[in-house]
Amino acid sequence: MLKRRLRHLLLCAGVLTLAGCLAQSPKLGEEKVVERSGKKGGWVDAREDSFKKKNGIFYRGMVKGVQDLTLGRRQAEADARKKIVESILLLIQTEYRDSAIGSNLSPLDVGKHVEDAVAWSSGRLNLSGVQTVESYWEKVSTVTYGGVEYSYNCYALVRIEEGDYARARVEAMNKIAEQARAESNRAAEEAAAGLKSRLEDEEQARP
Repeated sequence: MLKRRLRHLLLCAGVLTLAGCLAQSPKLGEEKVVERSGKKGGWVDAREDSFKKKNGIFYRGMVKGVQDLTLGRRQAEADARKKIVESILLLIQTEYRDSAIGSNLSPLDVGKHVEDAVAWSSGRLNLSGVQTVESYWEKVSTVTYGGVEYSYNCYALVRIEEGDYARARVEAMNKIAEQARAESNRAAEEAAAGLKSRLEDEEQARP
């Protein structure tokens, strides 16, 4: 009787141990942070990619799942710079469309020229005064069919002063005016020149 009870207890213990092991077994696709570069700032998980403070405009760049940490950090910084350019061009697109509508361009011509001009100038802006002020990375383990794989999630926070941001807008209008001139599109060139002049006036009035 005692032996039977002992066997029963050992069997229950084995079942519980097996169940515990199965419960602790990692699941396919499960990710876990195994290493961090340091304290995780609130900007990393912020809802917005950009925000303003007294000392400038800040943009967050990120890249996930990269194998090389050095490359990942560079890509995160490049992503932040790309977002600065995109925000400038989006603003310019709206302003230029409003300016062009008041010129001799038809609404259809305005739309097409604005899209073409923005696309043309997107890779031609030289950003100055952009600084990386903070960076963060995580090393992540992922359970795969072949075992556990490791990769990095990298983040960068860059800052551009409002004056440099404004000058980049003027430069974007320069590029758009250049394209209009190359296309012999006098009305588009005049609209771009008018907006460029207004932006320059705003920059000079900046305290």
